Amino acid sequence: MSNKFSWVYPVVISLFFVSVPAKALREENENLPAQNQKNNPQDSPSFNDNEYCLRCHASKYFVLSDSINGQTQRQAMCDNFNIPKEKYYNSVHWTFSCTDCHSMEYKTFPHPLALRFETKLVCIDCHGGDENFAQYHFEEIETDYTKSIHAKISTHEFTCWKCHNPHSYVPLARRDSMTTDFVISSNQMCLSCHGNFENFQLLSDRELTGVIEKHDWLPNQSLHFKSVRCIECHSAQNNDILISHNILPKDSAISDCVKCHSSNSILMGTLYKFRTIERRKSYGFVNSAIIDNNSYVIGANRSRFMNITGILIIIITLMIIIIHTIFRINKSKK
Repeated sequence: MSNKFSWVYPVVISLFFVSVPAKALREENENLPAQNQKNNPQDSPSFNDNEYCLRCHASKYFVLSDSINGQTQRQAMCDNFNIPKEKYYNSVHWTFSCTDCHSMEYKTFPHPLALRFETKLVCIDCHGGDENFAQYHFEEIETDYTKSIHAKISTHEFTCWKCHNPHSYVPLARRDSMTTDFVISSNQMCLSCHGNFENFQLLSDRELTGVIEKHDWLPNQSLHFKSVRCIECHSAQNNDILISHNILPKDSAISDCVKCHSSNSILMGTLYKFRTIERRKSYGFVNSAIIDNNSYVIGANRSRFMNITGILIIIITLMIIIIHTIFRINKSKK
């Protein structure tokens, strides 16, 4: 073969090694379940019961009637009690009846004031000790939460629902798609208190400090806020559950860049934990979760397979050059 085509060998070999993992990952992604699947509200066994409540709570307004003098008054529904139908019927609790969690007395309207003080159920009340939900490790989550700084605020006022709205909660971490929307949604849970003075004051008399100012030490701050969740740095890792619920005091938060920007990035055990587990079962990629998400974390985007492949390409290329050189030398001697 002429000299001008001698470069073909290493190029073809390189393309082969690079295309194999890319093709495999692409085929797997094509088989992933749809992430935006919508539930049909009328398929819920509690649809009719819930519509009775949602006729007011899914509206921005409700009509209050006086049964004595016959007067009516249109009032605004408080945002805290407004439940958009679309969010409820696509939440994890969409088949539940309102009165599965709330008192039957709520069927009386106007609602008795005493119901404001009813004891609210939390996750462990329904899911604890139930074998049907064992895979979600609710007991371990409860144990992890009791170590949290949140648990020390108030054993009664701070519950699961301060972060996870029971009327719209979707378990995003167990979906195979890790997008910017997922990160923003997760961070919004934190910012709903730590970025909102009124909500923060419901639980603490402390002065609310600015999130931006407190994180001004962070390089490329806006990109970090967009790409990683608060809990990556502000929670203790727990290998037994998917998401750590042990929120650390601010003085114990991770501020060491190397913890994330290394080949053993903590993001593989936090943000990309679910995808990491699934991908390791299939391909053995230690960082395929980051690769699949079209993300790049300096120092973390390393693949043992690609490292070995790169070395092989270099060796094969050198061998081709050596063999080609030997043939040229022998030919010149003749």
